[in-house]
Amino acid sequence: MYFARKRILTEDFTTCYGRLNFFLFNRNNALQVWSHKEFPLIPVGKIVLNKNSSNYFAEVEQSAFAPSHVVPGIEFSPDKMLQGRLFAYPDTQFHRLGPNYVQLPINCPYRARAHNTQRGMPSYHPNSFNGALERADVKESAWSVSGDVERFNAEDEDNFSQPRELWLKVLDESARGRLVDNIVESLKYCKPFIQERAVKNFAQVHEDFGNALRKALQKANDAVQKKREEETEFSAKESVMMPCAVNPHMKNISNLSKHCKY
Repeated sequence: MYFARKRILTEDFTTCYGRLNFFLFNRNNALQVWSHKEFPLIPVGKIVLNKNSSNYFAEVEQSAFAPSHVVPGIEFSPDKMLQGRLFAYPDTQFHRLGPNYVQLPINCPYRARAHNTQRGMPSYHPNSFNGALERADVKESAWSVSGDVERFNAEDEDNFSQPRELWLKVLDESARGRLVDNIVESLKYCKPFIQERAVKNFAQVHEDFGNALRKALQKANDAVQKKREEETEFSAKESVMMPCAVNPHMKNISNLSKHCKY
């Protein structure tokens, strides 16, 4: 059983606090996290998973999800990531499953007729056959914007407050260790100046984060260096024991038996 919880901005909230200057961050930036304390999640439904699919291809691989498929009354935010996906997801399903993917059984309303403008009522408005009537209770809302539209430098944005909260208040000691280990696993093969730049960047989140990363990275670098030295030493010994491996004149059977040790 899965309980669906969503963060919903109600009309009262957007009326009182909808101005952008209320937020300490860009609320339409998909990389930012909305505090559950200030904006608690609201239960909107319950999904019960009680059986596996009987036909994996027809019920799983042919399913086509898209954020643009919403019920009346749900609107889209000006989040640039969302705006791009509103078009990209249906376009991807079109190419993946074909132009009539909405008529596949898994993508149709359960036990309901949905002709999608084929042999049925028009889905556009206005039309001559009383289809797709306009609903006054779900009209799109309007909001005000201000400022200049131009290219601008985003370096002054606060990119460290929320990661700092994650490090200090969300992660416990073991989780911090795993985070550091995962970062080191990717950084240990990078050039030293890249490693130093990354450590300084993470240190801006929190000094302890940077120190832990530097210490673990130094240990990993020593291990990598030791492994390289062992591989170099092994290659040198192998070339002495097997000159045929490095000398092209010793690749025939007779020279192999003369010069190569087994």
